[in-house]
Amino acid sequence: SLAVADASAIQVGDVLQLDQLDDPSYVVIGDQIYGKRGPRPADVNGPSSPGGYRSVGQQVEVVSKEGNVLGLATATHVAFDARFSPQVFKTATARRGEPGTRSVGLEDVHVSGGQNNNIVLLNVAYAWVRNVESDGDPGTGPGVSGTHIALLHAYRCEIRECYVHHARRIVPGGGAYGIAISSQSSENLVEDNVARYLNKPIVVAGSGGGNVVAYNYVDDAFIATHPTWQETAIDANHGAFSHHDLFEGNWATNIGSDSTHGNSGWHVFFRNYAPGMNSTVRRTANVRAVGVDGFNREHTFIANVLLQPGLTVNDRAPVYESTS
Repeated sequence: SLAVADASAIQVGDVLQLDQLDDPSYVVIGDQIYGKRGPRPADVNGPSSPGGYRSVGQQVEVVSKEGNVLGLATATHVAFDARFSPQVFKTATARRGEPGTRSVGLEDVHVSGGQNNNIVLLNVAYAWVRNVESDGDPGTGPGVSGTHIALLHAYRCEIRECYVHHARRIVPGGGAYGIAISSQSSENLVEDNVARYLNKPIVVAGSGGGNVVAYNYVDDAFIATHPTWQETAIDANHGAFSHHDLFEGNWATNIGSDSTHGNSGWHVFFRNYAPGMNSTVRRTANVRAVGVDGFNREHTFIANVLLQPGLTVNDRAPVYESTS
């Protein structure tokens, strides 16, 4: 349950975002200001937060209401603390005239040509994308810039049996992402997809927890302007503060979390196969099966198969490495 100051405008069935100001005991922001509320005017991330950035949040669904006490469909994924001014706002409601879209799907189509992403699920609940090819190859069509399929403030949505590939410029900066879970999206399922030939084929940035990324084939992550660097195929964190997501049964070149734009915590990687090297776009630097960068915390790896047999890079065999 969740007690709010005034629940008069909230109804059973509404999906809200619950977030709080950053708790410095575990949130390291870095330079990440995207995909979260902050001290700027209201925007796609939600209402302004004059008190500071809100890296930790999740989507919650209201299933009961008694006065100003809301009953939620599931438990919160982290302990929200009154010291950090938790707030809620609407993201996907159950009625017309309010923010959000519910129970809609996109199936059996070919999408290409996006100038600022191909498919975006923003402020959605119980939506889905199935059997869609998001084609970013400029060699055979108009290509794509941005993210192929993006989830923002998404709750209990599903991305299944899709093929996302290529981009106009496969370089860092968000112009060549595959499937992206961000903006405190929660409890979504990304399953049985193929993502290839991209900068970050599957990426999480500021998730809300409870997301499952399972049984996908994720390969050939690279940077076109950096001919040696092995990029991350499934990146569980590219922006603070992703948390409490499950990555299960994927074939992915490599797995882990970076800390380029902040840290993350409490992710689980279970029964994945990570050979460490792209199948087609071979690289010689930053080659690894698992990488957990500094400040990321409480990551659990169970029953994964790591490294392809006999892998060497510049005549060197892989080693386990832990650094400061």
